[in-house]
Amino acid sequence: MITAALVSLLALLPARPLTLTEATELAVGGSPLMDRARVAEERARLLVLRANLERIHASIDVSLTGLYAKDLLTLDTGGVLGLANLEGGVSAPLFSGFRVEADIARAEHLQQAALLDVEVERRQVALAVARTYWGVRRLALLEQARATSDERLAESERLVQARVAAGLAAGLDVNRAAGRRAQLDVERATLASEVREARVQLQMTLGLDDEVELVDAPPAADLALDGVEALVQRAVDLRPELQAARRRRQALDEERRAAESAYWPQAGSNVLVQAGNNPSVPGVGNRAVGSFGLGLIAGVDVSMNLFDTWSTTHAVEDVAHRRREADADARQQLLEVERAVRVAHARVASLQEQRAALVRARAIVEDNTGMLERAYQRGEVLLTELLDVQVELADAERRIVDVDSQMALARIELERAAGGKP
Repeated sequence: MITAALVSLLALLPARPLTLTEATELAVGGSPLMDRARVAEERARLLVLRANLERIHASIDVSLTGLYAKDLLTLDTGGVLGLANLEGGVSAPLFSGFRVEADIARAEHLQQAALLDVEVERRQVALAVARTYWGVRRLALLEQARATSDERLAESERLVQARVAAGLAAGLDVNRAAGRRAQLDVERATLASEVREARVQLQMTLGLDDEVELVDAPPAADLALDGVEALVQRAVDLRPELQAARRRRQALDEERRAAESAYWPQAGSNVLVQAGNNPSVPGVGNRAVGSFGLGLIAGVDVSMNLFDTWSTTHAVEDVAHRRREADADARQQLLEVERAVRVAHARVASLQEQRAALVRARAIVEDNTGMLERAYQRGEVLLTELLDVQVELADAERRIVDVDSQMALARIELERAAGGKP
């Protein structure tokens, strides 16, 4: 009983208002793809740390060993030996043919690319939310337009009832008005089913269980539209996808430099300290198992590869091939970005023109509606003419609402294509 009462009480609570910004933050916070992008960025940060640790390597190892030894020829009594070893070593490259520096630079470029990938994914999620949000918002605005048509028809129904009661109109006019009412009821039911489906999709996208009311209004229709060339240039400068691709191409340059380091001589230094009772401690030589020794080794080594069956050459060429592939991908990506900006710009401009034409048409139909209403009151026109012009007016209002919703989403898509935040 208490649970049922609580459910009933919650159902009576007003829906929570929700802006597009709030919806985007909800989706970004719960997106598995965003979590995956953040994990990739953390891994890239670890790669930078590992690359920096190539400058010096230190290790400390300890081992304990128990052995049973017996001479099977002399049949002497065997014994148990305990061996212990503790060693610490430090090694550092003195000259690596610039490999260490290249590895560090490559890791840093990849980390920056991973950071940009997080922003790319956030923008993708935001754009998907915007499309879902305005899909629902469009239907809500259409409901408001339909409610206006209901009020207009209700006024006509009252006028028809008054004229029929006064004997100034035939009873058929009542049926005609009822037929128009039935059409509006069908439209209402169809729109309600679309709203339910769209709201479920929005709730799944945002991870919400409660009802929300979308409150963002369409942008003003007369907002200035920047030139397409300026928007294309802004997209080239700001799109994170292009910046990430640029970073990855730079990482390939550093990878090639690291591969070319094998052409250079390599020099390194190392220090090893070892203590234990194992039979062979470096620097001391073979000794009795029970003895304890402490050894120190320090040195410098220089090496250079003279011939490796062209392995280094092939490695360098492979990186060069991948760099050319990345350049081709970058050119294709640039074309896609430019295409997206130009298409989005053309769509917004087209919607602005459509809206201006629809507003002019609605003004004419509104004048016709007013004149026919007054003419019907005087008995000069049939009700069908009045109902027809009301249908035209309702259609014009719905089309304007639809264009406004499309324009709101089109502007978001244009902003996203041009490198701004959607």
